[in-house]
Amino acid sequence: MASTLRAVEFYSGIGGMHYALKSCGVAVNVVAAIDINTIANEVYAHNFPNTVLLNRNIEGIKLEEFKKFDADIFTMSPPCQPFTRQGNKKASDDPRTKSFLHIMKVLRSLPKPPSYILMENVKGFEVSETREEFIRTLRETNYAFQEFLLSPMQFGVPNSRLRYFLIAVHKPLQFPFKESDSIMEHLSTSLGSSSLSFDPTSSLLIKDNPRLHCPVCNQQSNELLRHSIPSSTETTNSKIQDAKEENPCSTLIDVKCERTSSTEKKRGLESTLPSEKVDEELCHNDMNDCDRMWARIKNIQHFLEDKRDHYEEFSLPENILKKKVLLMDIVQTKCNHSCCFTKGYGHYAEGTGSILQMSFSDVTQSSSIFERYKDAREEERIRILAPLGLRYFTPREIANILCFPAEFGFPKNVTTRQRYRLLGNSLNILVVKELMKKVFFDE
Repeated sequence: MASTLRAVEFYSGIGGMHYALKSCGVAVNVVAAIDINTIANEVYAHNFPNTVLLNRNIEGIKLEEFKKFDADIFTMSPPCQPFTRQGNKKASDDPRTKSFLHIMKVLRSLPKPPSYILMENVKGFEVSETREEFIRTLRETNYAFQEFLLSPMQFGVPNSRLRYFLIAVHKPLQFPFKESDSIMEHLSTSLGSSSLSFDPTSSLLIKDNPRLHCPVCNQQSNELLRHSIPSSTETTNSKIQDAKEENPCSTLIDVKCERTSSTEKKRGLESTLPSEKVDEELCHNDMNDCDRMWARIKNIQHFLEDKRDHYEEFSLPENILKKKVLLMDIVQTKCNHSCCFTKGYGHYAEGTGSILQMSFSDVTQSSSIFERYKDAREEERIRILAPLGLRYFTPREIANILCFPAEFGFPKNVTTRQRYRLLGNSLNILVVKELMKKVFFDE
């Protein structure tokens, strides 16, 4: 391996891949970042002022320019809309896929192709014709590759953001792990929790049961498909499930906030408080597999801002409180889960991400309030819900959940709505970091 690897970051967005490269333990120099979103580029330049940033359409970058990059690594997160359940599913026929197809075409012609490729997209890409074309290109250009479906929850981050990843190495390079013809849904336990420190989360790797829903008992039952708001009618339950189905990124779970096994209760442990280290021997001997998995996920409070003077700015508006609350996923500060935050968060009410309840961690109290809400006249509902302190997550808190480091920031002129959109289009840095480490190291 070269002393310093040269990387090109396609679809660079706000720099998630760059941060992952910086933190994966290998010397990497991002020689070019490329994106056509001017606001994203402004944020990228704010955080990486010394990186060459090209506000270019990738389709317009010719082979000779690719040669000049002299890149060892290509990272890319092509537009996901052509592959989501919510989108048109036109895949390669969607104009937004043209730039990715162009990269494939150039890859076939490069005299010195990159040694490593990392590609990220939404779940759904793996069943598209574009994926088939990508695989065909990699095989014809002498790459070994491995596909993954990974979620931050597998790494101790309380957020369901299932994503497709592909990593490729140019032969004669080989992976330091055994490849599989099928899509992997976990990383090897050989990575060890000591390698997973990442400011600000210091998350723990879930070693045993890495699938997005409860993978041990394989339940997607009502016990796990949970909503904080009690529902006594099939109609409301149906609406909640419909809202989840409309969100392409948070399709599988909302797990019970206060998931505590009888063993944990006896030992005085709380699975939702990962700031206290859970004894590994106790986990192995006394906890069942489900509880062991959830015990390693940090709770929401670890990702919240300390500032409280600006929370009023993020309170739910009255029209939402009156009509839409029953369709939203509401989590408390001690919950160890949240739904995927999409680019519509803070603008659209349904299926765009979780809402935070700042008060009443007692489930019985909350249930009583929501029962009164359902039976109340519309004009009374705001008063009834007020004690719960319902608010949106702030952009900084979502950045924390996506594992952006503390030094990451937005230029002051970027609006709150723009910040939500940019974060919704970003990726979880910790997941990418660990995936890259899986390529470079055999620990």
